[in-house]
Amino acid sequence: MIDCRRDFKGLRIAAAEMFVESFLRKDLDGLLEGPRATAIEDLVRASPKRSVSMGYYGWVSYLLWLRAIVELPGAGIVLLADEAEGLLVVDDAENEFRRQHPSCGKCGALNEESAFSCRRCQVEFSR
Repeated sequence: MIDCRRDFKGLRIAAAEMFVESFLRKDLDGLLEGPRATAIEDLVRASPKRSVSMGYYGWVSYLLWLRAIVELPGAGIVLLADEAEGLLVVDDAENEFRRQHPSCGKCGALNEESAFSCRRCQVEFSR
């Protein structure tokens, strides 16, 4: 059995997929407002597919929570080695996600790197 806490390649995959899911959340939630008969099917079809086991996503969620706690003033938390390395992996995946999804200079919304206009405020990007 693979220990997801120490499989940093798998953690990176899970973190990257979770950042994409977060990016798409508003679009996916909008599908639930569609026709009730097909809303769930549409949501399942449009949702990005996960490629590693559920334990990886749970560990990434824990690491994101841990990162928020560690950043609190006076937290004074001592990290285990797999937590520290996991935080580095998550940060690396987030930096790559943000490189591929730059923010709009006008409203700050994240967009696909290849977008011609902002998905929130519709301002056109210069190329």
